Amino acid sequence: MDFANLPTDVLLTIFKQCNQADQARGKRLNKRLHGVLNSRCAPKPSAEELRYSVVDLEVRRAPLGRPVFKRSKDTRRLVTVHLNSRLAFEGAGISFDKRLFSMLLAHDLKRVDTIHFTLCHVYWSARELAEILGRTSLKRLNFEFCLMSTGLLSDEAFAQLEQLESLTIQPRGHHLMPELTGRSLKNWLNHTPKHVQLADLITGIRIRDIVNFLQKIPTETPFDWDLGTVQADDASSSDLARLLMLPNFSILVDDREFGRRIVVEKPSSPTWANVTPLQIMRFSICAVQSPNKS
Repeated sequence: MDFANLPTDVLLTIFKQCNQADQARGKRLNKRLHGVLNSRCAPKPSAEELRYSVVDLEVRRAPLGRPVFKRSKDTRRLVTVHLNSRLAFEGAGISFDKRLFSMLLAHDLKRVDTIHFTLCHVYWSARELAEILGRTSLKRLNFEFCLMSTGLLSDEAFAQLEQLESLTIQPRGHHLMPELTGRSLKNWLNHTPKHVQLADLITGIRIRDIVNFLQKIPTETPFDWDLGTVQADDASSSDLARLLMLPNFSILVDDREFGRRIVVEKPSSPTWANVTPLQIMRFSICAVQSPNKS
């Protein structure tokens, strides 16, 4: 039997064992193989890392004119790619809008375990970010010196990430994230990330949420967290008193000009001296700004 006349499922099974160069040659053999390899079920190219980088962004008053692209042997068309590990975005010229959101949805993200955003402008909604993250197997998520829309980070986004090990959010300036609340701490009781850094974020987490988390977290679970800034409310004084009375924790309160800085530590040994803490929780407290009444 001619190879090209084999059943489609058999051909797909064979081509899945071939490398990308052999698949490209197969498309040129005849029309049927070309159609099989271009079908939805055909094997897709794979990549360990997909990196988008825009370093320089030139702003011009007048356009340069209509760009002309000449076809050559080096021309490549954009195809759907299976990502096996890491997705990275670097550069102030990258703006995450609906167009880039739609482009990412075209990729197979189920094997992605690391996503880095560096110096980007992220204008997605909380729902859009949650949809992207929900398609991954994320273990590490980093936002470094990015401009982010208010409310980008939410409980919904992190509730899906049961394998999350490290979360680092270092925005460009202070950002308000009211949709990130104590619900995330409650979810993290079941799958606790080892590292959480929410620098310069003002979240919807309250002191009572932190106290409840520390009371319920197993003593052998290690973590090193900085929850950024939590907002004080009417019950904050009593909640802070409950925090100070937690047994087996060392609690440092540092009164600063713009609020209080709290550091909670639990050592890995009953002997406190010269022992690296097993559990560390840091956060700052600021007052809730009351709306102006006319």
